[in-house]
Amino acid sequence: TVIPRLLEVCEYIDGSLSSGLRRKCSIKEALEDNELAGITTHTLYTLNDDGTLTLIWKDGEMVE
Repeated sequence: TVIPRLLEVCEYIDGSLSSGLRRKCSIKEALEDNELAGITTHTLYTLNDDGTLTLIWKDGEMVE
């Protein structure tokens, strides 16, 4: 499923945390991109039209 606006919170190899917004991206694509770059994905959120965030992925699995 392609998500229009996907916000990710990641940890780099040096331990620093970062967040970024991906547009028109699937969860699988984001996770694979990060894994190839040696980046640990902590959480993924959808950015809603009203500016709120909805947690959809955490600790290696989908959130209900």
